[in-house]
Amino acid sequence: MKYLISKFHCVVYGEEKYELFPNVKYTVERCDNEPILVVGFNSEIPFAINLNDECIKQQVTKVCRGRDTYYFLNAQYCMPTSISNFKYANQQINVSVSTELIINVDGETILSKKVTNITYSHYEVIGDNCIIYFEGIRKFVCIIKEKQVLFSNYYDEINVDGEDRYFMHRCCDSLDHGIVCAIQDKKVDNYPIYLDDNELNMKEKFTCSVFLDCVRAGNLKYCKSLLDDDLSIQDEKKIKDFFPKFDDFYLLNENEAVLFEKDTLAGICEFEVKNSKIINIINS
Repeated sequence: MKYLISKFHCVVYGEEKYELFPNVKYTVERCDNEPILVVGFNSEIPFAINLNDECIKQQVTKVCRGRDTYYFLNAQYCMPTSISNFKYANQQINVSVSTELIINVDGETILSKKVTNITYSHYEVIGDNCIIYFEGIRKFVCIIKEKQVLFSNYYDEINVDGEDRYFMHRCCDSLDHGIVCAIQDKKVDNYPIYLDDNELNMKEKFTCSVFLDCVRAGNLKYCKSLLDDDLSIQDEKKIKDFFPKFDDFYLLNENEAVLFEKDTLAGICEFEVKNSKIINIINS
């Protein structure tokens, strides 16, 4: 079978017109050897694809599993490029913003990250840390120390106490995680929090989804609680090392997930679950 999954709200035009909602799996019942036009609702760049063409475009991530093929439609935007320069700790900082945020320090790229609708605002230095602020519908911040990126993400709340800064990013995931980046006494620390106090009564079919949400949020303590004792992982920090770097995932079924990094296939993992505990993880 062939399946079409859009990561954004769009309409596809072929012989007929279909509206696709984000992250919903649609079965392709007929696959003509003709292009179909994909048009988004929020200023995404329209594009055409042919699902019978092996040369799939950048806007589509193709994943094959057994006899099934999944086509993930990725949003692409056309944004003007803006470049800002400043000096920090006797280093030249170059900030380039378009559909990707690129930060160079003395000509060396230390950050390359996909972003949407942000513009450079200003920077401030606290101790050895340089905080770079960006404006947008959802604000963004990047914190660097020399040539190391300590934090880079959208933030939904900021608290200021003298030279202390607390940025909070809402993950909008199954456990309602937030990620806090705290600059306290000129030192930077990142940690996950829960944004509600609701008790979780998890059904077994959500185990893998919750586990991957926790990996992505850095809530490794909860990850470890979902693992069966026979997996014998003593150091919870090693859990994240078991997976490739990813910023998004999609569950093909209850126990199989596709991992993405910048809309590119990063890996596929299968879980074996028993009594709401993960007894085995297979990466491919």
